[in-house]
Amino acid sequence: ISAGEMQSGTAAAVTAPDIDLCLNLYDFEAVAKRVMKDSSFAYYATGATDEFTKQGNQAIFRRIKLVPTVMVDVSNVSLETTMLGARMSFPVYISGAAKGGLAHPDGEVALARAAHTAGVVQMAPHMATRPLREIAAVRTIAQTQFLQLYVEKDRAATARTVREAEELGFKALFITVDSAGIGKRETDLRLTPGGSAPRSVASKRRWADDLSWADLPWLRSLTNLKLVLKGVQSGADAVRAYRAGVDGIVVSNHGGRNLDTARPALEALVEVMDALKREGYVPSQPDGTPGSARATSGTSNRLGCLRKCLGRPVGRASFEVFVDGGVYRGSDVYKALALGARAVGVGRAVLWGLAGYGQQGAERVLEMLYNELHTTMMFMGKRSLAEVDETSLSGVRDAMLANAWSATRENLTSISSSEQPDTHR
Repeated sequence: ISAGEMQSGTAAAVTAPDIDLCLNLYDFEAVAKRVMKDSSFAYYATGATDEFTKQGNQAIFRRIKLVPTVMVDVSNVSLETTMLGARMSFPVYISGAAKGGLAHPDGEVALARAAHTAGVVQMAPHMATRPLREIAAVRTIAQTQFLQLYVEKDRAATARTVREAEELGFKALFITVDSAGIGKRETDLRLTPGGSAPRSVASKRRWADDLSWADLPWLRSLTNLKLVLKGVQSGADAVRAYRAGVDGIVVSNHGGRNLDTARPALEALVEVMDALKREGYVPSQPDGTPGSARATSGTSNRLGCLRKCLGRPVGRASFEVFVDGGVYRGSDVYKALALGARAVGVGRAVLWGLAGYGQQGAERVLEMLYNELHTTMMFMGKRSLAEVDETSLSGVRDAMLANAWSATRENLTSISSSEQPDTHR
């Protein structure tokens, strides 16, 4: 989209171009940058310090190559799947990105409606700008919503949030486990008067920095909702989560917003799946049919007791792996699925659509990902998600060994004219 197409009217009144001019998610991001306040855009866009992890999340997808299979009847391709038992039209969900109201007054309510239109799950954020009751109120009978949850230092406050989520009909809690602190987000600091410090100080007072594995039995005691750990980044932690009896994990580095130079999420996913397979884990089929998993030999009595406390049987197969971070294309979704993810979360992308066009923009972002994934499946010769696996990829291990930090700090975060607040706002 050209600069002329981006702006209409006077310099003081920036409006979004016709939505049909947005051909991809990068276009929606460009529109959002123009129509949002600089501080609001920076809050969404920022990564931690040099932003290598944020950039690496995206770059690693480009280093993995596709290996098509030809002469396959792909006249009927299905993208349908399930996520923790919830049926979805395709394996993408709206991740729990905070402060949706910075993009549009309807915020998370508009995203709930967009999720319904697209036939996908919405993960509502703990730090939503609309009350949970309002977000739940627009849910249809056939729709499923999950809640992203920060555990608070005041555990009684967490218990109240969990009870509210259950009463409002949310079906799972995605417990953020990668945020013991707040990342130094320099783009936010640079473009926001006072930076993110006020938010950081408040968050440090509120969110738990003492969350540990010992809290899992307590969390399970609060609710019958499914529990998923969001922010797992190593094979060892994935195996520990699996043994502990939670219902799944999200391989995620918080969009590169916390710990810079942490590995890209897709790289961590490879290690996670390798470790889980050694543990005997076999993912269930896309239609929800359980895989087969064996109990690990030599499991200690302590771990067995913990599983019993959590209410999950030893050797269960009802464990799902998700991933988020850096997804801009349907082919990115395909690669994540091929490497073992059951579904892929998108956060910033739907916020870009929401900022430019409200609910319609979020719906169009999801529609684009659906169409691109469908096209990728056809070219790859895959008729269903059950046929997607790592054999259709090339260069995976080489991508893990490649230099993830190909960009320099100067061209990522140095002060440049493109980063300065626009004078028309």
